[in-house]
Amino acid sequence: MARQDRADGSTIYQVAVDLDGSTSVVSRSYAWPQPGLRVAHRSWSQPSDSGPPILARSSHAIDAG
Repeated sequence: MARQDRADGSTIYQVAVDLDGSTSVVSRSYAWPQPGLRVAHRSWSQPSDSGPPILARSSHAIDAG
């Protein structure tokens, strides 16, 4: 959901987490790197210095027809 690069060099990620398997998610913030945390799903967006993230182009096409 968000990334914070702090002046001390640390990085904080705000993520949506399903804590109990119910598919209901809550927002949590985690320092990175941290023992026990790993990337589960890579983001499809790319960092942007001006405005909201821009979705990365994917080789996967979705046919609505």
